[in-house]
Amino acid sequence: MNEQLREKVERLLLMLLEATDMSGVKAWAINVAFKYATEMAPSANKTDIWQSLKEMYQDNLRSVYPDQLEPAQSYRRASGDAWESFLTEYLNASRNLRAEGIRAVELTGDDFDRLMTRLQLAGRVRPRCSVRSSRRQATPRGFASMRSRADC
Repeated sequence: MNEQLREKVERLLLMLLEATDMSGVKAWAINVAFKYATEMAPSANKTDIWQSLKEMYQDNLRSVYPDQLEPAQSYRRASGDAWESFLTEYLNASRNLRAEGIRAVELTGDDFDRLMTRLQLAGRVRPRCSVRSSRRQATPRGFASMRSRADC
């Protein structure tokens, strides 16, 4: 990613992060900025783009909240959610997967529990906590990683 594109992506990311306090906006902003960067520079290394977004995000967080001890924690949460969203959109856009009737979906509650049991992972894989999942379900996304009931 060249410097000019990096500056554009950074402006986009910061604008999106500042636009609203709605839940899920951090992940959404990272997702939008990543898709923009990959579309504008399709031959760029995707890992380098992701790393640049991490640096931009953390630098912004440090400037807004200079006393925050670990800005990387906020990024880890938001980027994980952004990656899930990007991956779901990517998978659901695949003509080959659609032709086979395969679609990425969110699993919650009993559906999550049944899958973990069939995979022989029941009790070994913990779902996400309800505080985040209840906020995230209001966001415009099709997938939020495997999680279960509100009692995590």
